[in-house]
Amino acid sequence: MKIKGNEIEIDIFARISGIQNDNLVNYDNCTMVKDAFGFSISNFTHCAIMNSHPIKLCQECVNKYIDILSSFQNLTKSIDKNGTACYDQYIGLDRLEIIETMYIDVRNLWNTAKCDACFIMDNGTLTPEPSNKTLKFYELYEKTALCIKTELKQNNTKIMCDKCIHLYIELNDYYDSISNINAEIANCMDIVDLMNGTRTSWSKQCCRYRHHEEYVFIISTCLVLVITVLFYSLTKLLIDKKSSVAISQTRFAESLNHTRKD
Repeated sequence: MKIKGNEIEIDIFARISGIQNDNLVNYDNCTMVKDAFGFSISNFTHCAIMNSHPIKLCQECVNKYIDILSSFQNLTKSIDKNGTACYDQYIGLDRLEIIETMYIDVRNLWNTAKCDACFIMDNGTLTPEPSNKTLKFYELYEKTALCIKTELKQNNTKIMCDKCIHLYIELNDYYDSISNINAEIANCMDIVDLMNGTRTSWSKQCCRYRHHEEYVFIISTCLVLVITVLFYSLTKLLIDKKSSVAISQTRFAESLNHTRKD
């Protein structure tokens, strides 16, 4: 779920409001602090674009995102040599609010992609270390991908599907177990995108054989039903015919008896 701008604005206000209780960092001027934030925004933006498809935003850009959090915090907790707070020089001065807007946009992108779900959180603080669930998912994915790649080199697609299906099912089941299927984005977007791609590829390559087997089963079942119906229909016809012959013979015999008596 996308984090609304006003919620992040509250977070920003809380950071700024709390600087009196924290140790302020002194700089000769605030330009270098502002520039550091600008560079961090630029680096993250470039990283996000370069990893937009296939989506690897979370795993490839986590350090750059952490740099943004750190540089913005520095901006809100720094003073220049004259004792003037740096945030007073750049934040809350006009309607554009460029620095604050850029920070909010990055936070929105990160949280919309649910990137935090890929990593270990240390007392609410993001770390670049992948979570155990993330590591397990990628381990299962690598096994599945390796099986598919190896079997396609040595055999045809059908044999690959038969030999790798147990790995695919294990990967698919594990993904479902760690995902919130009721959410708009079920998991960390890197994992969601990778799983969606895997499912699409598997469906194109392997589901046609399953459909073929289903068609054979359906046709076989229909043939059995048709044969069964024909068998019972023919049996009924033969029985009815025999009954008719028997009745005719009985009536003929009765007629002869009456004739003899007369």
